[in-house]
Amino acid sequence: RSTLFPYTTLFRSWVTGPYYDTLGVQPALGRVLRQEDDHPGGSPAGTVAVLSYNYWQDQYQGDPNVVGKVVLIEGAPVTIVGVSAAGFQGANVGSAADITLPIAELPQLFPERARNLNAGSWWLRVLMRPKPGVSVAQAKAELTVLWPGITKELVTTIESAAVRKRSEEHTSE
Repeated sequence: RSTLFPYTTLFRSWVTGPYYDTLGVQPALGRVLRQEDDHPGGSPAGTVAVLSYNYWQDQYQGDPNVVGKVVLIEGAPVTIVGVSAAGFQGANVGSAADITLPIAELPQLFPERARNLNAGSWWLRVLMRPKPGVSVAQAKAELTVLWPGITKELVTTIESAAVRKRSEEHTSE
């Protein structure tokens, strides 16, 4: 759960940049997260997020001006870039997120949780869609070879960002 403005609590989902593209989900409004959004420090526009369709309807009454709106999450500015498609509930069966954020932003928004980003994290899952003509067995075999390198690179990048942020916070005090 996270605080959006002082009065609203919402459920969030942390995903990598190609999450929506991999699942073939198009936005109802604006755009979905992209690879360039998923870097420590955010995209060139800063930290961005996508609202779920239901949250957009419930909290913003379907206002199309929500795209571009800056909200505060844990005191940090986050720009809403889009709204997910109606009916899209995310990858967590039985638990729809209100807002989706790039996973590389976790250390910036929640530095105390950065240690939860490692190759053995129970809450991190891989979603993939094999290219046409690639069998599930082929995809699993390739992922078995690639996965150790992927996790090492992801964890190193995100941990480095968290260390930099903590260092900057102590320097500015």
